[in-house]
Amino acid sequence: MLYQDVIDIQATSDYDKDEFKLGLARLNTIYDHFVATYGFINLAANARLFERDDRYPLIASLEEEELDENDSSKIVYIKSEAFKKALVRPKKLKIVDSAYEALMTSLSEGRGVDFDLMMSVYPNSTKDTLVEELGTLIMIDVEWYQQSNVIAYEIKDAALAGDVRTKRDIAQSLLEKGDNAADWEWYVEQFEQVIPEDVLITDISFNLGSAWIPNRVVGYFAWKVLGDSHDMTFEDEACDNVITTTKIGRGIKQKFVNRIMNRQGNIKFGLREKLQVWTWT
Repeated sequence: MLYQDVIDIQATSDYDKDEFKLGLARLNTIYDHFVATYGFINLAANARLFERDDRYPLIASLEEEELDENDSSKIVYIKSEAFKKALVRPKKLKIVDSAYEALMTSLSEGRGVDFDLMMSVYPNSTKDTLVEELGTLIMIDVEWYQQSNVIAYEIKDAALAGDVRTKRDIAQSLLEKGDNAADWEWYVEQFEQVIPEDVLITDISFNLGSAWIPNRVVGYFAWKVLGDSHDMTFEDEACDNVITTTKIGRGIKQKFVNRIMNRQGNIKFGLREKLQVWTWT
């Protein structure tokens, strides 16, 4: 909701004044269009339409009541002060005396590692002194750095979460390229410490009908075990023409069964009858 956006912009003492002015202009434009088309927000007809919206009181507050100059018994609506100026008084952030406290303030405000905010609450600090004082509490976002060549920081816990293998590989690549934006050898070590052990196939419990196994994989297996094309590869389109999926599960396509059901090996092991049972057209 646009009005909520305008309110949110004002949430901090250092909010972007240009962004606020732009939001205010959009709010005025949209409101004027609404009133010209449907009438005032607080008109009974509109109030009934909005009454189930739990944000209606906020929307309704955009208008103020006043008596019509020409008819004192008639109420008209005018724009509230919210259309003209900032009304939200942002809470004043407490001044701190350490980079750690500045970081905690930034995080509690939902701003992540925001150096501008941290410098505003930690007197005489600069971005460089904050980075130095915070040390290993923060790390460069290696994925963003690789994409944009722009250094942005995040807290260490966030940096060491997610796809840490890819992050390790990025740091390793930067190290090999001789990039000097950070101690990439240290970054590689940090990522390697949290990379989980590989899951071996023997550790995975599954059966051939498991829904997470792609149809192509099952189809390839079926061709290799039951089919007559021993030179079949996983890339062959035929692997996609074995399994069919319906609302009640997966089955074997009739065309595949017709091709392989009379193979001597399948008849010998009694698979011919079972294949007919498993077949869906």
